[in-house]
Amino acid sequence: MNFGGIGARTRRGCGALFCEALSAPAAAVPQDVRDWYASSQGEYGWEPPAEPAAWPTLPPPDWLVVGSGGGREPERAWAEVVRVLQEFRQGGAPDRRGRRQGRSVGSSGRRPLWPEGRALRAGRPGGRPKSGRAEDLPPGFPRAELGLPIVLRGGERPKTLEPGGGRKRMASPVILKPLVLSSGKALPIALRLRTESLDGVRLGETEYGPESIRNPAFARDARSPLHGHTKTGSALEAFMVFARERLEKGGKRS
Repeated sequence: MNFGGIGARTRRGCGALFCEALSAPAAAVPQDVRDWYASSQGEYGWEPPAEPAAWPTLPPPDWLVVGSGGGREPERAWAEVVRVLQEFRQGGAPDRRGRRQGRSVGSSGRRPLWPEGRALRAGRPGGRPKSGRAEDLPPGFPRAELGLPIVLRGGERPKTLEPGGGRKRMASPVILKPLVLSSGKALPIALRLRTESLDGVRLGETEYGPESIRNPAFARDARSPLHGHTKTGSALEAFMVFARERLEKGGKRS
């Protein structure tokens, strides 16, 4: 209940709950919240599983990303953490000129440097880029790790990307929410649940394997939102690194 249930809206902090008796103490630094999280697990006699189960489970404390800077109003904390996801999906944090790291310039202006568009055009996963140009990114669907379905717009009409194996939905393994402290103030948090890896997606009648979801080539281009945040080409892994940089380190890249 502390993490708001299941579903796309609750995964993004809508309906986040507060219980004064179970709330975290007022925290000075992010590690204080992780220490509370760890001690609560011990208090309730629960230990995070070492391997993924068939359902999402709570992770170890070091998977928890907590905003620094002291407590703020819950609505503000929620807006901060949701904005981090928005920045990541739209191409990374803006620079001093308002430009985003993971964007390329095309006929329609600056657009996110993600490979999904090329996957729609090419109709095949995998492959290797020929150069650092945006059009040479291998086709694939890295953002599928952040939750499905996704409506992809390209071509004559939108197409829906779904999990493989006949499923229609996959809840996001990332929970974003305001964590309200005993003081009544809140901190923005991002929590990656321990889940089984997504090993396939389906677009129309075509099934794609894990190489279309996690591919080191997705992160090779210096303008990719994944660049510098993951070596495996995992959007899930890259987002958690990006969130830690934005929330715990004051928005500076390490």
